[in-house]
Amino acid sequence: MSLFHHHGGIFYRRAAEQLQDPHFGIMTDYWYMARRSCKSSVLIDLLICTILYDHTGNRFECKSIHHGDYKPWKEVIRQQMEDHMLKYGVDKLMAKRIVRDMEITKDKLVPFDRLDFLYRKL
Repeated sequence: MSLFHHHGGIFYRRAAEQLQDPHFGIMTDYWYMARRSCKSSVLIDLLICTILYDHTGNRFECKSIHHGDYKPWKEVIRQQMEDHMLKYGVDKLMAKRIVRDMEITKDKLVPFDRLDFLYRKL
């Protein structure tokens, strides 16, 4: 089972239709929830929220639910961030550079609560 495939759709919340002039700079953020499917399993449920801010302060949020082998969890977060930027008009090379320099850490892990996932706003 691949963690790279999302399950149940991708949910978007945005303050504007498109990022305003992404070449003037964008800020990125993310948070996620994760837990093993069962105690000794290598399968995890991974719920990811990526957030973009344009230079005018508009917020663009993307949430997705993933299930699969835990090993590529950092790459899955990077891939979602890149896809999110491309959806809102960021140049592909700029998106790849931002994602490459992004540090994925466990500091962004929040307590797992599937019901709270769609409504939480950090």
